[in-house]
Order: sequence, then structure tokens, then C-alpha cells
Amino acid sequence: MDTIGSLGAGLDTYAGARFPDDLCFDDVDLFSWALDGEPPWLAEDEVSLGHVLAAAGIIGRSPHEIVGRLRHLGFTVPVLPDRTPDTVDSVDVVLLSGLLDGNAPRLTDRRVPLAHVYHAACILSCDVTEVRERYDRLGLEVLGEPVELDRMDRGHATVVFHAADTSVPGSDHLSSAQILAVAQFTGRDPARVRASFLGLGLFVPPEEALPDFAASALTARDALMLSCRLDGRGPWLGAGPVPLAHVIAAAGYLRWSPRRVRDRLTQLGCAVPTPADSVLDIFVDGVDRMFAELLTDTAGAYVQRPVSRAEVLAASFRFRWTPARIAARMMELGFSVPSATSLITETGGGMR
Repeated sequence: MDTIGSLGAGLDTYAGARFPDDLCFDDVDLFSWALDGEPPWLAEDEVSLGHVLAAAGIIGRSPHEIVGRLRHLGFTVPVLPDRTPDTVDSVDVVLLSGLLDGNAPRLTDRRVPLAHVYHAACILSCDVTEVRERYDRLGLEVLGEPVELDRMDRGHATVVFHAADTSVPGSDHLSSAQILAVAQFTGRDPARVRASFLGLGLFVPPEEALPDFAASALTARDALMLSCRLDGRGPWLGAGPVPLAHVIAAAGYLRWSPRRVRDRLTQLGCAVPTPADSVLDIFVDGVDRMFAELLTDTAGAYVQRPVSRAEVLAASFRFRWTPARIAARMMELGFSVPSATSLITETGGGMR
């Protein structure tokens, strides 16, 4: 009875609020994150322009109708650009997606990075001019002046932006890892690859930041270490420090020591973590690599953060190790496990 009686707790927050009584199936699509009528739902009341325009193309209404309906439902909607079209087609929906696959996440900014324009031209196998004209028609602003891609440029852009969300801020700034990945894949020297991207108006690392060796010195193992998901394909590591989980997982995959992985990434111009010598010289096996995979994001890329209690417990269930044993091993691997003390206390302590 207590549970039933508590079901209305907190509803007084909405006292006096007016909720629409004419909700329909299209509305459910509108306030779903992927515009498919399924969870997850929009987390904020403020709706992005990209969501509005994509909804127009998917639901089959004009952007103005979408804005009006969302406003009626109580959402905060953007002011549509003066040149917003009455119709949004399926190609536009692709251009409005971060991964250029027509799905969420959508563009959140009115300004479109050059990288996204070039990426779209590669995905759609069309001219850069056509992509830019479509963004202009949608009322979006392209950052910079895109140029047409020749055959070499198109190959470079295809590799460097593979599986990357190029709609996010900073996409026009390429990392050393991205330059080297293209060099390894195409067999062209890093300096030549760098010059190619510089000619496209993208921001590239200074020449001295790139290792001074030819493309022939880059191996498939290098490509694997430079890839965010350790699969030898994009998306590639950015300019920030490489997560420790990435180093540990690469060591387990390649059967190298973490020190050897760290040293090679340093030679490749990446910023690397500095764990204790005991971590750098530890033997990493397949189970350790799976532990490192706990620290990945929704795209499968490794991240730098503490290990959560839920992750320890999930690993305990999966590997049939006690939570205390898992926490202790992850700390040996150099990871921060804030819940370790309570886990050891709860399970009686020790490695078991």
C-alpha cells in the first residue's frame, strides 16, 4: 500500500500545467530522440534545428508545421532561417545526421563544419558544391569555403572521416593520428597527406608534430593502435591524451606490454598516459582486455574515467569473479576504482 500511495509523489510540481489532450502518433515520433516513436526520448525541452528539419523530412510535414506542433506541445523551438524550404527530402535527412546515415544524432548547430561537408560528399558520391547548396537551402551556414575534391582528396577524406560524427565542433581540426592513419592506408607519406588536408581548408598539426618517417614505416599494428575502437578503422584518435583503457586493451590485443604500446604511440605523435612502472610492465591477458572494454562509450571508443560500481558488478556477473577480485585487478592495471574499499568490505576482502 505504501508503494501505491507514493505513486503521485512529486506530481504537485505540475500543478496548474496544461497538457495537450490531442496527442497523436506523429507527436510521439516528434519527441523521440531518433524520430522513430521509441525511447530514448528528448532529454531537454529545447529542440535543435537539426531535429526539426529531420522531423519534417521523416514525418512529411513542413518545418514550419513541425515548429508549430512542437511549440504547442510545450517545447522550446528554434527560429527557422528565412530561407527554410517547405519540404525536406531523404537526402536532406542524411545530411542532417551526425554520422550521415539518416539517423540520430542530428546536427545541433546552424553552422556546419567543413569536415562534415567533405564527409557528406564522400558518403553520397556527389560534388561538394551540391552538398553546400543543400545546406544553403536548409538555412544552414557552412564554416569556411569548401573546395571540390579530386580523386586523391576524396580517398583521404573517406579514410579520415570514416564512422566519425563530423558535425560536432572541432571536426575541422585533424589530429596526428588521423593524418598517420590515412598515410598508412594509402601508402602516401604523412607530409603529403597533411598538405592535402591543408589545401582543403582544414586545420592540421604542425609539421614538427608528425613523426619523421615514411609511410612504409607505418604498419597495420599502428593503424590498429591509432583507431578509437582498436579495429584498424575510423574513427581515429583525437588530439587529446590517449585513455589508459586504450593502452591496456591494445596491449592485450597485440600481446605487447603496456610500455611497448605507450612507447609506439609516443613515436606516432600521440599524447599518452603516464602510469606507474608496475602498470607499464604488467602482463595483460584476454580477461584484462575485456576489463578495459568496460571503459568505452556508446560508440565503442575507450574513455578516461574511473570504473563505476555498476561496471565492477556487471563484470563480476559475466566473469564469475568476486567484485573484490575484479576491483583489485583493475587497480593493478592502473585504473581508478572509487568503490573498491566498500566492495572489499562487502565481500570479506582479498583476491578470490
